[in-house]
Amino acid sequence: MLEALRAQAEIYDRFKGGYFFCTRTGAAIDINNLRDRVWRTALKKAEIPYREMKQTRHTFVTVGLSCGENPLWVARVMGYRNTEMIIRVCGKFIENAHGAPDGGLFNAVLQSQK
Repeated sequence: MLEALRAQAEIYDRFKGGYFFCTRTGAAIDINNLRDRVWRTALKKAEIPYREMKQTRHTFVTVGLSCGENPLWVARVMGYRNTEMIIRVCGKFIENAHGAPDGGLFNAVLQSQK
């Protein structure tokens, strides 16, 4: 992934474009072409039911928070002003993500301090 991002950065720098994710000539990506030729094909090959590309943003937030990432960092990476959006949109997907009842992990830490 890092190699792909570095290659994309070279294209961006070469054309000094307004889009980081752009075509090889620096032009904006045709979203319809991307969705129809790449996205749908990849989902079908992976045998994953169709979902809109924008849902990957929610997946990123949910996985990040479930892994214990700082919500402020996640919000900043997503381009949000604060954590309100990630809590409102994705909070319902991470409740009890570790299989413990709400407050259970916090209680376990406190109990271990005795």
